[in-house]
Amino acid sequence: MSAYKPDWNELEACRESLREHMEIIKKLRVTEEYWRLLVETGASELKGVVSCGWTLDHDGECWDTGCGHAFVIIDGNPEENGMIFCPYCGNKIAANASAS
Repeated sequence: MSAYKPDWNELEACRESLREHMEIIKKLRVTEEYWRLLVETGASELKGVVSCGWTLDHDGECWDTGCGHAFVIIDGNPEENGMIFCPYCGNKIAANASAS
């Protein structure tokens, strides 16, 4: 029984596929590094902005964000729910529970 020997075109296709996959891996590593830095330093520090101020509205039902949005939390506050960064602007949340 003879061993299979791929032709040159098959080898070149495999090599090109490997190159493409390596480029994807490089991009993923860069993305992974960005997210690691984001978590370690805080999105606000990377963007040069201190924070996104969140205040509880007068009804106590909705949080008004400093970047102009509203966010409803069913139980607790952003900190109690493990929220660190604003889902709208990406800056660090600075929550103030006193009614506005």
